[in-house]
Amino acid sequence: MRRASMFLSVSSVVVLVLGAMAFATEPTDVVSTPQSPTMESTAPAVESTAVAPEYCIRKLDPQVVLYTVYRGSYDKVGQAIGDLVALAGDHNLYPMGPVSMMYLNNPRYAAPEHRLAEIRIPVANDALKLAGTLGPMTDVKTIPAMDVAVVTKPSGVADPMPLIGGLMKWMAGKGYVATEAITEVYLANGESGDYAQMEVEIRVPVEKMGQE
Repeated sequence: MRRASMFLSVSSVVVLVLGAMAFATEPTDVVSTPQSPTMESTAPAVESTAVAPEYCIRKLDPQVVLYTVYRGSYDKVGQAIGDLVALAGDHNLYPMGPVSMMYLNNPRYAAPEHRLAEIRIPVANDALKLAGTLGPMTDVKTIPAMDVAVVTKPSGVADPMPLIGGLMKWMAGKGYVATEAITEVYLANGESGDYAQMEVEIRVPVEKMGQE
């Protein structure tokens, strides 16, 4: 398995923004399901060299993950990711998808050395036999099924904040509220070590306002 030191430059600018933010480009309204991976825009075609972001609600199935809780500056997280990938290899656990990271506190209010994140590698269900055996900050668990609001940061975009702000605005307009913090899923170009060159899926767990 390739060690994940390529993530040394992972974003330090992702902040849990729950207020609506106004942007010049209106988001494309898209709804997708696991059975409908192709997201089709309902917005009218606009002649432009810029591609409008596509925001959607996706239903995620339960997923077993090998995870570790990391504390420290985001620009040093690559070592922790690499160690988790190596641990998976040591136990013959093979990734079932890309590495992701959930931001557990707000970097606006946490000094770099106190920032917290949960690094996750999706693995097969039989990895649950290792639960409780890997140390105080590393374990295996099942992430339950949930709805997430999604937008993808394409390669070539250095600052995800306009996308995140637009996603929050879109969520509010559709009657959704966040239930957990933001997760980034690293889809492509992680080996570049340059966050701007990575393709990153940004996910926010959500539920409908007033949902019991």
